Amino acid sequence: MSKKRLFILLVILTCLAVGYGFLAGLELPLEDFRYFINQHTILGPAVFIIYVIFATVVAPFSALPLVPFASYVWSPVALATYFFIAWNISAGIVFYISHHYGRDWIKKFVNLETVLSGGCYCYAQLFPWTWQIMLLG
Repeated sequence: MSKKRLFILLVILTCLAVGYGFLAGLELPLEDFRYFINQHTILGPAVFIIYVIFATVVAPFSALPLVPFASYVWSPVALATYFFIAWNISAGIVFYISHHYGRDWIKKFVNLETVLSGGCYCYAQLFPWTWQIMLLG
């Protein structure tokens, strides 16, 4: 990755972090927010689930800033159910993408012959005691 792309990526991530921090510091009228979401019994959870799926599949985004708002609107059981549904759907999407396009993307970053021949630097060489821990488990 070139230095220019890395710099642009860092600027974007910094802007997202500052934006999330700014939104977290706002005093929002949560009762109106709760009433609005509860009026739309299907659309509210659907939008939340779609956002969590998007945040899981696309790496720079995060669903964590929405958790305080969502826990205020829905019960913990409903929120856990929505997260469960979203994470399972996003896992399916990510597995599909990695199954069909993963090898082509990995070839761009890693020499595949080195990996298949076992010549890569693995954790057993970094930490020789990992085999002992694996045998204990």
